[in-house]
Amino acid sequence: MKSISQNVVIFLINLAIFLSILLLFFSYNLHYFYLHGAPVYDGGFCAWLSRFAAGWLMRNPPLIGGFALPIHFWLIYFLSHGVAAILPDMPYAVWNSLFMALWPALLWLGLFLLLPEEAVRSPVRRAAFAVLLTLNGLTLSMLGFPHVESFIPALFLVGIACWLGRRSHADQALAIVAFAVMLSVREDAGLHACLALAALAAAAFWAKNEMLARRLMVFAAVGFCYSASVLALQKFAVPEGGQAMGRVYLGHPFLAHVDGQMLAHRLIYWAGPRCYIFVPLAILAAAACYWRDRSLALGVAICLPWLGLSLVAFSPIAGGLFGYYSVPLMFGFFWPLLLARLPGAAPGKRRISLLRLQGVMAAVSTFLFVLIGTAVLIGGKGSVHQWAPWLQVMPTSPDRIATTERFLSSLSASAQFDRLIFDDGAASLLMGRLREGQYRFRLAYSDAEISQAVGFVRFIDDDEDADANEIRVMAHFPICQPVDGTALEQCGR
Repeated sequence: MKSISQNVVIFLINLAIFLSILLLFFSYNLHYFYLHGAPVYDGGFCAWLSRFAAGWLMRNPPLIGGFALPIHFWLIYFLSHGVAAILPDMPYAVWNSLFMALWPALLWLGLFLLLPEEAVRSPVRRAAFAVLLTLNGLTLSMLGFPHVESFIPALFLVGIACWLGRRSHADQALAIVAFAVMLSVREDAGLHACLALAALAAAAFWAKNEMLARRLMVFAAVGFCYSASVLALQKFAVPEGGQAMGRVYLGHPFLAHVDGQMLAHRLIYWAGPRCYIFVPLAILAAAACYWRDRSLALGVAICLPWLGLSLVAFSPIAGGLFGYYSVPLMFGFFWPLLLARLPGAAPGKRRISLLRLQGVMAAVSTFLFVLIGTAVLIGGKGSVHQWAPWLQVMPTSPDRIATTERFLSSLSASAQFDRLIFDDGAASLLMGRLREGQYRFRLAYSDAEISQAVGFVRFIDDDEDADANEIRVMAHFPICQPVDGTALEQCGR
């Protein structure tokens, strides 16, 4: 029996780890907006929604126009807006950085709660092991393009941990709340959860825990019905809604983009830059075959639908499993731990073996991600911001943030503001103040827009990496003056 003082110390250690992860990712997200410059789609766009989501169709920022719910049912942004409204006022990019830092901390919490106490008795070791599992390659890859979908596996693990370890009605209530918030993240969240819950129900049934299997199937059915209902509502009741599947995955005409060369290229890409995903899944498949464990094989099986859809995806980003597009694979990635926690499914030594397998998968994933990130960094190609997140661990200076916001505020109040054009990073911090024509995707300004502009505001960049559109714009605005205390510069003719 632990003493009260021991429990207090353990709680403080865990709280310190939770806050450390939160602050680490918060710092990284601030770098994303204030040092590198976030893309408007979907960096500045989603950051603005996280602070100002309003209206039953969720109005987009003025720069973009229209509504967000036809794109995705990001209902969680209504919750984020409500929380932000009661907190001290802050720039929407700062709030979004803090909000998006919450999901890895919740992921750690869910993993920590799932680790069986009887298998890892020391709470400090459980906490440290959960940190290793949290900082896997999939998690680190999502840093380069922060997206709210990352909350789906984090909230799922917190919910399932509360449900499987329930000791009171409060635990059950927390599980239901986590599940409900998870469903609000996106319209397809219930489908991903349904697949994982149905697989857990099958494993529980094979373990002769029929009561748990039935309860898990109830949650699976709720998730499926929610997503099916929302997808139908979006398709048939929301103006211009329900087009994401065709636009991103199936293409128009249907799968007309798929051929042997494309499939071969995508598989080669998966085997190379995405090896931090597929080597751990291969280890999981090998372990299931070696142990002849049908329950363990379910972890691979639940990944196959998403992999099949990604393989034929029209969008190269979706097909390449860039960043948050690997979110559904995290259910399979953490499958050994879920099985180890499932009552009756992993008795005795098998539970220890599953935890060791989970640790190996996480360590290999992290190692491969760091290895590839280092190789890309040394080679000087690719996005260092995506591949080497360890370069951005130092906190962003509050003075830099304040100076950047002051400069943009004074600029927006100036007489020449309406005649300035902006790059992605600068526009992402001015989503509510820019009008159409002051920002163009990939700087694709017309000749008329460039001729009418008196200046160009951008994040200081290496001109050696500039694309044709940026070179074209900079040719008209060659005289640049850095803005002291910021990463911005203002360029004129």
